[in-house]
Amino acid sequence: MKEEDFKEIVVSKLNEIVKLLKISQNREINKLIAEVIGNSEMKRNIYSLIDGSRTVSDITKLLKLKMPNVSAVLTEFHKYGLVTKEKRGNKTFYKKTWEGL
Repeated sequence: MKEEDFKEIVVSKLNEIVKLLKISQNREINKLIAEVIGNSEMKRNIYSLIDGSRTVSDITKLLKLKMPNVSAVLTEFHKYGLVTKEKRGNKTFYKKTWEGL
């Protein structure tokens, strides 16, 4: 077997492994999201609005919920790594950790 053929086979197999790892990781991420959100419509609605441009106050107004409830859910999401927080001045913006899920 030529060295070039061998390298091509190795690269192809490594790409397959990476693809399988990504699929497995996405399944685990989706499983975690499902476990944290559960059957809660409120949590599902809050999670759907997180896009990096909204604060607790924004989500509270959009969903007509109480601020402590939204804040508690976002704190839980952050605790489990579902969202990241970014401070901009005196406001905190929330963004999903894994986009596209």
